[in-house]
Amino acid sequence: MKVIVIGGGPAGLVTLKFLATAHNFYPDIKPIEVQLFEAEDSLGGTFKYRVWEGAELVSSKYLTAFSDFRLPKDAPDFLSPEQYVQYLLSYAKRFKILDHIRCKTLVTNVRRRQGGGHVVTTQDRETMASQEHQCDAVIVCSGLNLTPSFPTDIEGLIPTKESQSPSNSATSDTKSPHTFRTLHSSAFKNLPGPRNEFLPLSPKSSPQKEGSTVLILGAGETAHDIAYMAINHPSVSRVILSHKSGFFVAPKITPEPVLLKIWGKPYEGKRQNKPLDTTIASLFDTAYVPGWLQRGGLLWGYYDGWVRVMFWMITGSKGGFDQRVGIVDRGVDSLFMVKSDRAIQYISPPYRKGWANAIRSFFINIPLRDTQGKEIELAPWPTCVRRVDIVEFADNGSPESKRLKTRPPVIPDTVIFATGYKREFPFLDEDYPRPADCSVRGIYRDINDTFGYIGIIRPSIGAIPPLAELQTQLFISRLITHHHNLPPVLSPDALPPYELSFALRPTANTDIFRNKHGVDHESYAYQLALDMGAAPRASYVLREHGWKVFFTWAMGPNFNTKFRMVGPWAAPKEAGEVMRGELYSVVKRSGGGVFFVTYTLIPQVLFGVISLVAMAWEWVRGLFVRRV
Repeated sequence: MKVIVIGGGPAGLVTLKFLATAHNFYPDIKPIEVQLFEAEDSLGGTFKYRVWEGAELVSSKYLTAFSDFRLPKDAPDFLSPEQYVQYLLSYAKRFKILDHIRCKTLVTNVRRRQGGGHVVTTQDRETMASQEHQCDAVIVCSGLNLTPSFPTDIEGLIPTKESQSPSNSATSDTKSPHTFRTLHSSAFKNLPGPRNEFLPLSPKSSPQKEGSTVLILGAGETAHDIAYMAINHPSVSRVILSHKSGFFVAPKITPEPVLLKIWGKPYEGKRQNKPLDTTIASLFDTAYVPGWLQRGGLLWGYYDGWVRVMFWMITGSKGGFDQRVGIVDRGVDSLFMVKSDRAIQYISPPYRKGWANAIRSFFINIPLRDTQGKEIELAPWPTCVRRVDIVEFADNGSPESKRLKTRPPVIPDTVIFATGYKREFPFLDEDYPRPADCSVRGIYRDINDTFGYIGIIRPSIGAIPPLAELQTQLFISRLITHHHNLPPVLSPDALPPYELSFALRPTANTDIFRNKHGVDHESYAYQLALDMGAAPRASYVLREHGWKVFFTWAMGPNFNTKFRMVGPWAAPKEAGEVMRGELYSVVKRSGGGVFFVTYTLIPQVLFGVISLVAMAWEWVRGLFVRRV
């Protein structure tokens, strides 16, 4: 079998690795002929070419690392993009897959081959020579962060051509009606040297003080990071962060509140608390939970209520972590959380008022950053830009809207579009399915297509690379059994498949799964493991691997290594070593007594009792049905 992989980021590399080593797990097949094409000069994808200084991954090393290649013990809990790219290069070297990779090779077309299979056309970016490649399957791992998306609902705001490339000018072939710079975040990330895009333009006749004004459109993690950088730039005097329908800030590290302004106060050398993405206990959250309970609203209701109450206790706000404005509609039960919490402490100070908050913060509060009087202003979405470059915003009655009316007019020097990317794959012929057509776990439409997407799923909290690893394990397994006409095999030590609810639910404005590929990390990971027969039974884990591995399996989140104990890609010895060593060491940390009891222990006992009663009832009912 010949397979072509498109894209050299984490998803592409992990897909290449499992293809290149598949014959070690399927001894009856020949080695798969596989080649990976990457358009850029080197590997790493978004983590190399679309990052900025001071950036840091929002998922921990424990969750982000691939199942069989772990990060060093002395690596920080949250890697920089540069560190992660080095990890990916080490991964490629460790599994000897570099010879299968061709960089500086752009895929220009993928079409069907007569009689079955595919023809992939590539162009060498140095020689510009084109070449055709025949293959049996194509796997697209190029991601979604390629073609910038710009808003079309702001009257008078016309992004210039230079918005997509490094530039300090707003000029283009089409005359721009405004004089400020426009820049997409993708171009912002690529700019070398000093941040000239934050510098003021020519003086304007406005009541603004000296220094530049930066307007950021969007309220995701990228927007928050850029806002944080802007407010701390010496040339910037004003930063406005504009959102459409709110956002929800969540910390990536388990919060440690300070009691009575003394107890728990941070100090130099204090150990960083447990990463938040390692705090979920999967037993009775995804594992051994009846489908009706997992798909219902009870689990979500508990955790949603817990998060809001705890956030109110330690920050004074139920709307997000120290977040008093930009609140998402209370009826929304699915959203992408903003796990960058550096900007919010520059947004919240004007709204931290009232005697109730003063009393609460005396007894318990999170450590607050000294913002030195700097403020990031929050604003609703713009409605138009006047000829004199004044940006007007929607008057929606929100606290940020009311406050904005008391401030000087917004006359930006720079407008940065942190508005995401279009979901485009221009190299594909018309008859290929697009991501929205992929009904099988968001990976492929029909195995007879021998075509799929890996790494475009977005978790609300979690990480794309480990989900990409599970996706590729499932897809390659099904490609192999389809191509070689092999029967599916389920180990007696694995749980049989059943359906979970993993897609983020539609809101009034959009279908988050279909349009934005949003999933719940824990549920989606467990669903993929169930689908390929890699979710181990509790009895097997305890019997074969001992209590440390069982504790990690039950009390930790769905680390990918959990799903290498059984199934088609099983490596039980290596998986057990990782789980009783590195992963046990982080899972055993409580994150704080109150946090452990309320977030881990109580829901595990509550939903454990419900699940066990339900399973006992089904067992008794099954006995009765068989007798009848």
